[in-house]
Amino acid sequence: MKYIERFLKKAVEHYYTQVVACPESRVWYHNLYQQLESGGEVPDLDTCRGKLNDEWIEPLFDKHQDDENRHAQMWLDLLTKRNTYNPDDIPGWANTVAAFCNRGWLATVDKLSKDKPIHQSELITMFAGIHALEHLAIGRFQLMSDLHREIDPEISQLLDVVIKDEKFHQAYTKEAVLRLGKRHNCLEFAKQCLDEGVVAYQKYALSLMPNYVDYLGKKGKGAKFSRWFLVLNQLLKVYKFFKPQLTEPPALPKHIAQKVAEVEQRANMPAMQMQGA
Repeated sequence: MKYIERFLKKAVEHYYTQVVACPESRVWYHNLYQQLESGGEVPDLDTCRGKLNDEWIEPLFDKHQDDENRHAQMWLDLLTKRNTYNPDDIPGWANTVAAFCNRGWLATVDKLSKDKPIHQSELITMFAGIHALEHLAIGRFQLMSDLHREIDPEISQLLDVVIKDEKFHQAYTKEAVLRLGKRHNCLEFAKQCLDEGVVAYQKYALSLMPNYVDYLGKKGKGAKFSRWFLVLNQLLKVYKFFKPQLTEPPALPKHIAQKVAEVEQRANMPAMQMQGA
């Protein structure tokens, strides 16, 4: 297993090295990062104060939202200044954050954005999902920052700012999951969400590698990959065929699922009464 992990790490390093070596693919990634920071990971709210019923988590989550908005603006400002901002060049499948949302890990983000009532225990899966996003992002952003440091120090400096914030996000979301797991008598479920979230997102990112390789190598982006890596890419296509979907979050414990259902039932009650009238 360790040999496979080392080999995959080498493959990831080769992939990003070749991406950064080519100006076209490098700029494409800058636009991708701007979009990933622009939405989906946090709710579209001015503040979460009073919505999560936790005075420790709420200000941290507000800071998180401010950080993500600031990151997106930093990317937008830099790309606009360079006249390289091209969001239309990013295909929908490349937004892995959106895919994570659609698979259920961040469903509570959508509820909060739409001002729908939630049971506090629903935050466990949400924060575990965000933790998984941050976990992978830190490693990839650090690699990209190191690769940009000499050829484009401005990008490297931007990424370093983002990495510092992401490390904070990774730490507080993990603590939030464990805190909520203890409070709602489902600590083992909370730990399971943390572990499975990271694995699910890592596997999903790996399954998408052929999409990125084909797109950057064949769509005029100029990235050149070694033969051994392209052989691996073909194997990953087989892996993707058998593992095409992102894994859903673990099922809620029965006592939690019941409480969530009760909240949803109460939220739908006025609509049901109106229909009955």
